[in-house]
Formats: sequence, structure tokens, C-alpha cells
Amino acid sequence: AERLLGAAADLAEDDRVQARLLEQAGQLALADGRNGDAHHRFARSAALYDGLKLTHDVARVNARSAEGLFLDGRVGEAVAAMEPAYAVLRDQEQDSDLAVLAAQYGRMLGFVDRTAESFEPLERALVISERLGLWDTLSSALNTKSLWLIAEGRQAEGLALMNGALAVALAHDSHHDSMRAYFNLGFIGSLVDDTSGTPDNDGLRLARRLGDRGWERAFLVHVSMLEFATGRWDDALALAYQAGDETGDQFSRAGLAHPAFVAHLTSLGVTAVELLPVHHFVSEPHLLYRGLTNYWGYNTLGYFAPHADYSS
Repeated sequence: AERLLGAAADLAEDDRVQARLLEQAGQLALADGRNGDAHHRFARSAALYDGLKLTHDVARVNARSAEGLFLDGRVGEAVAAMEPAYAVLRDQEQDSDLAVLAAQYGRMLGFVDRTAESFEPLERALVISERLGLWDTLSSALNTKSLWLIAEGRQAEGLALMNGALAVALAHDSHHDSMRAYFNLGFIGSLVDDTSGTPDNDGLRLARRLGDRGWERAFLVHVSMLEFATGRWDDALALAYQAGDETGDQFSRAGLAHPAFVAHLTSLGVTAVELLPVHHFVSEPHLLYRGLTNYWGYNTLGYFAPHADYSS
């Protein structure tokens, strides 16, 4: 679909139509995790909108490009790109574009220790979203505001907002926001020593029903950590192995003994190899959701168990 939209954009004679098609292609690339391709599409779209003096559209596209930077872990750059976009839209029509941008901007600010500044765009996103019935954006903004309140020590208020975020998402079949709320409710529970695991298990069931492998891995890691914290180590390791099986790490201990690898090491004069670390570890949930893994291994679940994914 992205390629077809790109081809249609190349054939379009009207600059505004071409800009819109490129923007749509960029959104599809972003959804597919190809942030570089998305950035290229968005840059071309923004340039066309800018030539037409459509500042609202330029700001919207630049905000979407900033989201790609954020997903790449380039949070500082994402915030720098989002700031002028929000400044433009904030004083224009209070529409869905502004609601989505404000919710994203408020979330990003918290990741660069500017939580106090995040509440203004988040509140704006909440007001617009409720007025226009933008339930996924409403749930997302409630979710983010909840986390920042908890970071400020306002746990009761934060928990109430997170439950609200989940209720809105479930009521309107916003599956991604439902799983995000379940996951963060599990996190909040860990702060108050709630080891019931109810939100994580509910989220795991939803992820499996939807076939969302990224969220399934994330919930498996959360549940395995709860099992570990309560001393159910065998269950914890079984769940961690299950999460590890989903990641499909391509390296193994048998690979170290391959003749080609041994020949390469000896040709370099290597006489000893130290493996660090090799104990069983889990990947952080935010990495798993993006289809990534913790390649360093410094997030152990069992110091005396070799990492399952390295098995031959």
C-alpha cells in the first residue's frame, strides 16, 4: 500500500494531492517500523505543503516525522522537532490534528525531564479529544498524564487516571491503548507491592486474542518478573523462556565452536574467549514491543542459569 501511494504521489500533478499521498505513505512506513523511509516521505510532504503556505499541514507532518525519531530512541531530536509544530497548531483550530500532536508532545516531554511542561499539552489533548470523541487519543493522554503524576508522587490520582484510560480504551475497542493501560497498571502495581498480576494477565490474554506478538512478549516479561519476585522461580524461568522463544535470537553457544569461527579466532592469535554475560536475562518490555531485544544481557533473571536463547 505504501509503494502504491508513493507511485500515485509521483504521478500526481497537483502539489497538495501529492503532499497528502506522501504523508499517507509515510504513515504506513511508520506503522511498519521503517522510520527512515517514513522520514523521507514526510520530509517531501512537508516541503510541498510549505511551498503552498499550508502551515497547519506542515506542522502536522513534522509532528509525525518527530514520532519516528522518538521511536528510534532519538528523544531529544523528537522533542526539538515537535516544539515548533505544537507552537504553530496550538493557536489554530482546536482540531484532531492538534489533539494527537499535543498528546504525543506531552508524552515526549516527560522523557527529557520536562514533566512540569507536559501537563499543558496533555490537558489540551484531553479537552479536545473528549469534545470530538477521539477516544484513542483521550485514553493515550490519560495514560501519559497518569504516569507523570505518579512520577511526582501522586499515586492515588495517577492510578485513578490509569483506570480511566483503560475504561475508555476498552469501551471503544482501542486495543493498543487498552494493552498500554494494562501494562502500565501492572507497573503501578509493582510500586505498591501488588503481586496479583491481574492487569498483566488480562493484557496477555488480549494480546494473544489479537495476535499481537510484541505486546505478548512484553506481558510475558512482566508476569515472569512477578513470579520471580514472589519466589516462584521455576514458573518465572518458564515464562522468560517463552518470551525468549518469541524473540528468536540467532546466536547460540554451538556457534562458538563452529570451525570457521575457531579458525578466525586462531588466525588472530586469540587463545581465550570470555563470555559476558551468559546468565539468563530478559529484554525490557519497551524493546520487545518495538521488535527489539536486549543484546547486552545486563537484565538478569537467573544468575545461575545460562541464557536460553544461546542454547544450541
